[in-house]
Amino acid sequence: MIQSPEKAVLPGVTVDNLDRTGALRLTFSRRKAGKQTLVVTPNAEIAYRATRDAAFAALLSEADLVLPDGQGVVLASRLLGTPLKTKVAGIDYGEALLLLCARHGLSVFFYGGKPGIAEAAAENMAARFPGLKITGTADGYRPLSVTPEADVLFVCLGSPKQEEWAAEHRASLPCSVIACLGGSLDVWAGKTERAPLFMREAGLEWLFRLIKEPSRLPRMLSIPGYLLCTLKTKVKRDRKDRVRSE
Repeated sequence: MIQSPEKAVLPGVTVDNLDRTGALRLTFSRRKAGKQTLVVTPNAEIAYRATRDAAFAALLSEADLVLPDGQGVVLASRLLGTPLKTKVAGIDYGEALLLLCARHGLSVFFYGGKPGIAEAAAENMAARFPGLKITGTADGYRPLSVTPEADVLFVCLGSPKQEEWAAEHRASLPCSVIACLGGSLDVWAGKTERAPLFMREAGLEWLFRLIKEPSRLPRMLSIPGYLLCTLKTKVKRDRKDRVRSE
């Protein structure tokens, strides 16, 4: 039976308040019920964009599973008094999903990255998860020329391109799960290094990325921008609550 998870309504996006295990259970319960699942994983940058782009916010709201991929989103939920259980990084959800696919004989397709990245990611993940069925790969620098005949499709085109592509094409895709996972293929291909576990657990993965790629600084400014937006939302909400109570 599919159970609707608790939601956290944040500026620009409504997030499912699930941990990784809960997200996977919901994904597979929907699959068992014959329902396609579109997964998006907004971080503060994506959520901040949604506060300024109504069309993009509408795309996110149409997803079936919205996971909080970023400490900024978790902090925003706490500021509003609707704390999320935990951050659920898209890449961690993706790796857990690959493991389950290997165990249950489900097939996957990798779409995104520069030429050669998806192929390298497929090779590495096939070695990491014995039995994993990878039906195909395609880079993200040209239109997808084939229909991904797979149970699970990983769309890694970067935001907002991946969410826009998935929303446009999902009805014509046979895949039961379509997961928009940003730069996951770069990590799986060995091109990009993830932060050490202790930094991830401390909510400092953003700092590791900034140290490795200083050019990301303008993008990182979306974190304080989003938190400021959240504070403004809280002030407006509290003001309305006071008016109602008077």
